[in-house]
Amino acid sequence: MKSSVKTLMAVLLASGLFAGGISGAAAELRYRSGVTQCGFNHFSRMGGTEDHTSSVNLRNPNGNVTIKVNRMQMFRADGSLMSEVPASLLPTLGAHQSLTLNTRDYWTLMGLAQEPDEQRPFQLLIEWSVENGRGYHLGANVVRQVRDGGNGAERSRHRGSCRHLELRF
Repeated sequence: MKSSVKTLMAVLLASGLFAGGISGAAAELRYRSGVTQCGFNHFSRMGGTEDHTSSVNLRNPNGNVTIKVNRMQMFRADGSLMSEVPASLLPTLGAHQSLTLNTRDYWTLMGLAQEPDEQRPFQLLIEWSVENGRGYHLGANVVRQVRDGGNGAERSRHRGSCRHLELRF
């Protein structure tokens, strides 16, 4: 009985040390660049009485490095390219800075027409890099809002995560 208890204790101790080593290593991962994908909607429905918009929130979680957005492309549901943000408008996020890109503003800025229903949902691909070294990856999420088309009152809100398609060391 004593040997099985000793074996169990050794296994628990070893697995605890190993798990602690892995989690410690994961906390120290730093990246040079990556590609992040966000999905969202932007449309009016019910005869214009209900507006669906989205906000893409980008965050630099680093306290000592800058994250530069190198390219932003918007795709329709069928995979065709809808627009690409001009290089002069691409953001750079300093230490702990955040940015919100609202689809209503984006559509106006880019001179886009309302897309037909079959072209939704949309996809935004963001290529980014850490300037002068390595850092934590770009933070990104999407908040979808539904507003009354007449008075603009908010009817609902939902937050979703973006995903990292590529992370380069």
